[in-house]
Formats: sequence, structure tokens, C-alpha cells
Amino acid sequence: MNLCKQIGRNDAKWVCDPALLLNAEIYRTIYKEEKIQTPSKPYILFYYLENGGRFDKKTVWNFAQKNNLDVQYVTGNACIDNFKKNFATVSEWLRLVDNAEYVITNSFHCCVFSVLFEKKFAAIKLNGLNSGMNSRLESLFEMTGCGERYITDTDFKILDKSYSVDKDFTLKKESEEFLKIALEENNHKQKEEMH
Repeated sequence: MNLCKQIGRNDAKWVCDPALLLNAEIYRTIYKEEKIQTPSKPYILFYYLENGGRFDKKTVWNFAQKNNLDVQYVTGNACIDNFKKNFATVSEWLRLVDNAEYVITNSFHCCVFSVLFEKKFAAIKLNGLNSGMNSRLESLFEMTGCGERYITDTDFKILDKSYSVDKDFTLKKESEEFLKIALEENNHKQKEEMH
């Protein structure tokens, strides 16, 4: 499971991606403490990281126009195109995800936060050299129970397909318990070394 990290100990436990260990309310405190302006019109968050994909970005704006929505396009500096971009801070990005009508992304962590914030979202499959990273998305879909959420530039139906999420999935509970024990053991070891 690429979604998890194996911890190098004798019992070889797996720990899920740390972003999944906290709930939405904790992440909301990050942006609620700052005065961040929210877009005035309902919008789609289009968070697209350049990976040499073949997704036709223009279709996001077409879908938005049909649904009377704006597009908040967040990307990195490597993404060169003619669309207006928003280079959001972490706090701004969290708020944009949390307040979007829809989220369309090719980012694993944007999918994670879409699940945590219970958003209508869709993932764009990665292509070429990056295609191996799709297994993380598939693990996320399976583990949280939201089902496959892939989109193509010709089919946006998945955006309106409802899903439910297991907020207390097994690997999360196991990860929390494992980390708690590991931290306690580490604290105990440090105290022994000090004496």
C-alpha cells in the first residue's frame, strides 16, 4: 500500500499518511485564525500539479460555466498555460478546499483533504513516469470507503456521485495506537539515558 509508510521496527507496522490522522476541525483551525478572504461566488477548486498529463484543462472552465461557478485554479510555478492562477498559501489552500462546491485535482493530498472536508471531488489519473503514484489514490479510495473518484476531461459525472467515508477506518486506528506506543517507548528510553 503506497498510501502508508512502513516503520522500521521488529513488528513492521504500517502507518497511514499523517494527513489522515487529524480531523477536519483541526485543519480548519489553521485557516480560521487568519483573515483570509473567501471568493464571493461559488467555485470549483482546480488544483493541478504539472505532470505532463493529457487532461484538457479547458473542460474544467466549460463545466464551471454550465454550473454557474467560478474556477479557483491553484498550481505550481512549473505549470505554464494561459489560465489565471492562484498561488495560495497553506492556509488559503485549506480554506479553498473546504469551501469549494467541487474539487478537481491530480494531487493525492488534495484528494485526502477533499475526503476529510467531505467535498464533492474527482481525481485526474497521473500519466507517464508518474502513473505509478495512482496506487496511492486507489488505496485512499478503498481505505476510506469513498470508492473510485477518477474523472476524464470528457466525463465529469463522478463529481455528483455521493459517497460516504469511514472516518475511523482500521488503519487510522492502528496507526494512532502504534505511534502512541512508539512515542511512549521513546520517552521512556530518553529518561533512562538521562539517569
